[in-house]
Amino acid sequence: MGSGYVNELFGIQFFGEFLIDRWIVNREQLLEALAMQADRNLELEEIALKKRLISEAQLAELKTHMKRSGQSFDEAVRTLSLLDYTQLASLHTFQKNNNILIGEALL
Repeated sequence: MGSGYVNELFGIQFFGEFLIDRWIVNREQLLEALAMQADRNLELEEIALKKRLISEAQLAELKTHMKRSGQSFDEAVRTLSLLDYTQLASLHTFQKNNNILIGEALL
């Protein structure tokens, strides 16, 4: 029994598996697209660091705080007063405009 059986049993199927099952893409093409997504799609903290809105030390503090508190990135940067709402909104906009979906990566 492969993962396809388990997914059918529970009525779910990941989009990549759906594409492979329908012979739309092969496994190698899917893996290449996923690698492209991983390289291009940055987390908010990576974008903040890249745009020099936070330092390496602040990033370490932020990650520790998030782990201990269970807060999301947005909550943690506000709690620690690292970013204001405008800066946070600009990070979300950058992420939205630059991240690629799996369908885009497969083109």
